[in-house]
Amino acid sequence: IAGSITALALVPPLAAAGHEALLGAYFITFVALAVSVGTLAWMAGAMALAAGGYLAIFGPADRAIARWCYERIYGWQVTAMPLVRYTPYHKVEIAAGATQTRLLLNGRRQFASDPQLTYAYFVAGYPARLLGSPRVALLGCGSMATVGLIGDFARSIDIVDIDPVVFAAAREHFQSFNRLDRLQNWTFTANDAKHFLANTPATYDLILH
Repeated sequence: IAGSITALALVPPLAAAGHEALLGAYFITFVALAVSVGTLAWMAGAMALAAGGYLAIFGPADRAIARWCYERIYGWQVTAMPLVRYTPYHKVEIAAGATQTRLLLNGRRQFASDPQLTYAYFVAGYPARLLGSPRVALLGCGSMATVGLIGDFARSIDIVDIDPVVFAAAREHFQSFNRLDRLQNWTFTANDAKHFLANTPATYDLILH
């Protein structure tokens, strides 16, 4: 019981350090268990070598496979994967190409085009203009291009996403769209959207999902 509690307590810091750190801890545990039940030394050694080899190639192989898949599924030319991060909620990826940078969550594209002309305008820009200077809640980050579109006239924008890694990725890689560093009227809360709405004392004129 004490070992299980200790292992669970180690999961958050290991996950924060990287997916390989979490996998490494699991592999060490497996090999230690094998040794503890009397597995032959050469077999335990082979397990350790296999685990070490897997960890050594995991990161580069993961990126290469993702690039190969995205180029064939979406028809993109991917020149680099500047971010690949596993969290308790998503696999967060940034895929960079010659002309565009794209956000993917669990392999599904979340942002891959100029939002000013299509989605962000109809989901945020148009209704926000009708309301004048609305108090806005944005549930789910994505690229936060909607924030960039309405940030100059919205009274306030409360951004809510359960995964702070998605927020950090969008803030770093999509600054030209969301303009967070140039706007002062937004806040970010790492929370489940339904939990946030059920507990916040704030009221909103417009809720974007």
